[in-house]
Amino acid sequence: MGNETAGYTTFKGKLEQANTAYGQGITVNVMELMQAYTAIANNGKMVKPYWIEKVTDPNTGKTVKKLSTTVVGHPISASTAKQVRKYMEGVIYNKVGTGQSYKVSGYRIAGKTGTAQIAGTNGYETGTNDYIYSFAGFAPAKNPKYIIYLSMKKPKNLTKAAETYLSSISTPIIKYLLDQEKLKSEGQQGVVKVGNYVGKNAQTVQTSLAKKKLQVTVIGGNKKITAQSLTAGKEAIINSRLILKTSGEMTMPDVSGWSQADVAQLAQMMGLKLSLTGSGYASNQSISVGTPVKAGDSLKVAYTGK
Repeated sequence: MGNETAGYTTFKGKLEQANTAYGQGITVNVMELMQAYTAIANNGKMVKPYWIEKVTDPNTGKTVKKLSTTVVGHPISASTAKQVRKYMEGVIYNKVGTGQSYKVSGYRIAGKTGTAQIAGTNGYETGTNDYIYSFAGFAPAKNPKYIIYLSMKKPKNLTKAAETYLSSISTPIIKYLLDQEKLKSEGQQGVVKVGNYVGKNAQTVQTSLAKKKLQVTVIGGNKKITAQSLTAGKEAIINSRLILKTSGEMTMPDVSGWSQADVAQLAQMMGLKLSLTGSGYASNQSISVGTPVKAGDSLKVAYTGK
C-alpha cells in the first residue's frame, strides 16, 4: 500500500533471533501480519490476503481477471496452530486473560492483545501512552472464518483503558459477521429492503416491518408518515432500527440500548440539540420517556458498556 514498506529483520546472532519471539528486533506491516495470522487460523496453511476479487470490462461485463485464495506457505504444523488458537481463547476467557473486554455475546472467539513499545532516538519512548495498542481476533474460535486486526498508535486523551476503545469497534463488527453467517446457515435473509412509507399509516408499517425483524420507532402524534430514517430501496440489516416520523406532537422515546448512530438519527429527525458522553450503548437520557419535545430542545445521552 502507499507509504508502506515491507517488514524486515536482521539475525546478527541468537539473541536477536530470540527477540522476535516477543515481537522485538523485527518490523512488519499490517497485511504481512494478517497473512501470518492466517497460518494460525488455517491449521498451518498460510494464505495471501488480497483486496480485489475480480476485474470486469465495464463495456462487456466480461471478467478480465479473477483472483482466488493463494497458499504461500506452511510455516507451522496443524497441531501447533490448534494449540495457539487454544491459548488465544484463553486470552479472552481465562480469569487473568488480557482480552476479556473483547467477548462477543452469543459467540466464542479467540484473540491476542498487544502493547508494543515504540523505538525512539535513545531507546524506547517512555510516555504514558507511547505504545501501539492492538487486538487481533479470530471468529469463531473453532474453524475461524474471519480475522480482525485493530491498532492505535500513541493515542491521546484516553479516559479509559485502550481495550475499551478497540473493543467498541471490534465487538459489533464480529457480532454482525457471525450473525450473518448464522442466518445463512438457517436459510434466512440477513437484510430487508426498505420501501417508501411516506403517506402510509405508521402503525400498519410498524407492524409489517416488525415481522421482518426490523426495530421500528414512531415519533409524532398523527397516523400518516411524513419522513423515514432510511431511504426507499436501501437494504437494512435485520434487527437494525428504522425511525418513522409523523406530524403532530412529538414525545421522547426510550433510547435505552440504542447505538450512538441511531440516537443521532433520532435527534436529527426531531430537531434536537444532541450531546453524547461515554461509549457503548445508551444507558441514560436527560429527557424522560413520554415527555413532549419540540425542535431546538437539548437532549443528553450517556453511554456505558458494550
